[in-house]
Order: sequence, then C-alpha cells, then structure tokens
Amino acid sequence: MIRRRQKWLCIIAVLGTVFLIIDAGTALSGATEGIDLCLRCIIPTLFPLIFLTGILSSSVDPNNAIFTCIEKALHLPTGSCPIWLLGCLGGYPVGARLISNRLQAGQLGEAEADDLLIFCNNPGPAFIFGIVGSLFTRPWIPFVLWAIQFMSSLFLGISLSDSPISMTKDAAPMNCTVKDHLSRALTAIASICGWVVLFRILIRLMDKWFLFLFPQSVRNILYGILELANGCAALQHIPREGARFIYSGGLLSFGGLCVGLQTASFLPRANYAKYYHGKLLQSAICILLCLMMQPWLFPTDERISVPSWLLIVIIGSGILLFISLYKKIVVEKKKRMVYNQEKAKKRCA
Repeated sequence: MIRRRQKWLCIIAVLGTVFLIIDAGTALSGATEGIDLCLRCIIPTLFPLIFLTGILSSSVDPNNAIFTCIEKALHLPTGSCPIWLLGCLGGYPVGARLISNRLQAGQLGEAEADDLLIFCNNPGPAFIFGIVGSLFTRPWIPFVLWAIQFMSSLFLGISLSDSPISMTKDAAPMNCTVKDHLSRALTAIASICGWVVLFRILIRLMDKWFLFLFPQSVRNILYGILELANGCAALQHIPREGARFIYSGGLLSFGGLCVGLQTASFLPRANYAKYYHGKLLQSAICILLCLMMQPWLFPTDERISVPSWLLIVIIGSGILLFISLYKKIVVEKKKRMVYNQEKAKKRCA
C-alpha cells in the first residue's frame, strides 16, 4: 500500500514538473494569485484565530462542569465540547490542529480523534463573513450559512460518534509559553498557505489545458471541490443569489481536497474514509437545508430545480446516514444489555 502511494506521488511529481517547465507562465500566475489570496484573506482571518484558539485549548479543562453540562444537554461525546466550540469558531483546519494537540498530549486515542474530526473541523465565521459574505447583498445571509454549518456539525457529532469520547484526566498538562503558541501558529499558517498556493497553481493549469471545455457552473463546483477559497470566490459568476446560497452551503460543509490535505498535515494517521464520509453527509444536509430555505430567503429568485446528480448525492448520503444511525442504535442497545446483565449478576452475587 505504501509503495503504491509512493508510486502515485512520484507520477504526480513528474507530471507537475513537466507542466511547470512547458507552461511556467501559467504556473507563475497561479502562484502569484495564491500568495495574494493568502496575504489578503487566509493569513488575516486564520492566523490570529489559530494563535488564540491554541492558547485557549491548552488552558481550559475539558472536564470543566460547564462543558460537561453542555455535552449532556446536546448529547455530545464527553470531553469534546471545547474542541467542537473552538473548531466552529476558528474554522478549517483549526479543529484538526486542536485534535492533534490533544492527541500528542496523550489526552485522546486515535479512534477518538477520528470521531472528533468528523464534526470538529468546520468553516469558521471569519471565512464565511469575509469571503462568502461578499457574494450577497444582504449582510445577514452569512449568519444563516454559519448557523446551518453549526447545526449540521452538531447533528453529525450526535449521530456518528462511535464511542463515548473521554479526555484522559491524568494526562500530562499542556504547559506552553506564548512563544511556543506563536511558533506553532506560524508553522500551521505556513502549511495552510503552502497548500493554497499549490492548489491555485493546479487550478490555473487545469483551467488553461482542459477545464475551459466545461460550462462555468461545472467549473465553479470543481474549483470548490479542489480548494474552498477559490471555489467560493468563483461563485460570484453565478448571477442569482439563491443559487450562490445553495452552492456555498454545500462547498463550505465539504471543505474541498485542499482542506483535507491541510487536515492530513496535522493528523496524518487519521481515518480519512470516515472523515470524507462525514463531510459528504454534512454537505448533503446543508444543501438540503439551503434548498428548503431558498424560496423564503430569496423570494424574487426562481425556485432552483435540483439536478439529477445532486439528487442522487443527497439520497445516497441520506441512506448512508440512516445506516450509520442504525448501527449506532444497535451498538448502544448491546452496550445497555451487557451493562444490565453485569448489574444483575452483581445483585445475585
């Protein structure tokens, strides 16, 4: 498996080198645009949040009574509340970085990290208000999008966690100085910007060599699947705001391949089949909610008909979600049966 992966990486590297040689101008233009995007949007919105959430995550006690009450009220896994809240506030890939910190500190197991990653890695308000907000004339639409992302991540957290996650109370404390947090934040933002620049080069090369053959609407979706910021920026070419609302809801929840690779930089050993399963489910939920809300939020727009391929994705995701919920119910039922049997044996003894 490792050799096969290395083989594919070698093939991709060779192809990339060839394209850089034969079309250096396009690659340079893409790199310039990627660096400009990082300087204008990514660094100003993400770097302060990565720095501050790192401090907060290492300072708070995950077993705090307030967090415990929130977890019980929302049926969240034990100990996941601070990571979930900070992940939702910080945005991609802050949640993955916080999970990585807890994993390295010995306060999480790998299976528990996989469960948390499904719903703790989400788009943050700074990105939604800063980049997606410019797509809409009414300033409160980004709040609706953020609420949809927030509630869908909560729903997945309740539905898809396989085990009652619990932070290890006697784990080594995360004693880091401000300088340590600053150094980690700089390393994290450098990794994120590196991926953004690489994907911008890829998009520019694909645009020149074969993406121009596709309609603009298909290209917008492909941009978002590859890299979230470029995909959301490309939605400005869609004339109707109602359509932008639906597309942005799906793209924000999925995150794109670039965000997936950023996440893998922090959690290289995570179960990414499970991660993308969760992101596809969240994307389908958000698209469905946006479709339902579109006639009321944008009454002057025509009601958008659902393409057949998108309908298949939503139905397939719904089936996957039903199977996941059914499995979880069966597992919880077996656990209760085992617990009751052990309790009965103790009483008899």
